[in-house]
Amino acid sequence: MKVHTANGFSEFHQCLERYEQRFTMFRGVGDASYDLIPKISRPETKLLRKPHKTEKEMVRVFKERALPHLRYIPRNDWEWIALMQHHGVPTRLLDWTRNGLVAAYFAVEKPGAADCAIYAWRNKDRAIDVESEKDPFKVSDVRRFIPPHLSERIIAQSGLFTIHPVPTSPMTSPTLEKIVIPGALRKEIKNILFKYGIHRASLFPDLDGLASHVTWMHVESH
Repeated sequence: MKVHTANGFSEFHQCLERYEQRFTMFRGVGDASYDLIPKISRPETKLLRKPHKTEKEMVRVFKERALPHLRYIPRNDWEWIALMQHHGVPTRLLDWTRNGLVAAYFAVEKPGAADCAIYAWRNKDRAIDVESEKDPFKVSDVRRFIPPHLSERIIAQSGLFTIHPVPTSPMTSPTLEKIVIPGALRKEIKNILFKYGIHRASLFPDLDGLASHVTWMHVESH
């Protein structure tokens, strides 16, 4: 995997300029050592049973109990697991964005000494066709999944997913690259992104996002 280091926002911007926006996905991580592993298989997710069985059971229970809370009813299992992922349930999906600045925000959002990173994946393969590939558990390779507009957050974050048939294995690809941002630059990059309109309130267009953003603006913090 190619690794680039951006020692400042201008260098990060130069890195982004090399990618063709139409076919590039970005994911920001708070620690550059993190692999691309879905939440269902991360060490901190202590499942009670094996991931595959647990995930299917969570889908079943979520379907049974989520309906009273929904304004939009998912039409298929793809939309159900996208909705679960959006609300924090661990699945075999991994969140990405088409916007490199959004990915940078999620990389630098929290304080820390560790270097953070933005993964960039150039992928021209066709996205999942949910009409012909109806079962998310039968996909055989890592693919793009473009969700419908299930929530305002997905729209605001230019969000999309990858589906991981073997979620325990870190994602690899000859077209996967990583841009590393030194930990000492986290706060500086976060403040610059604010000037570009990338902040908690814009990415989370609800009261929680607004409250977090207002607090950040008026309380001394990272």
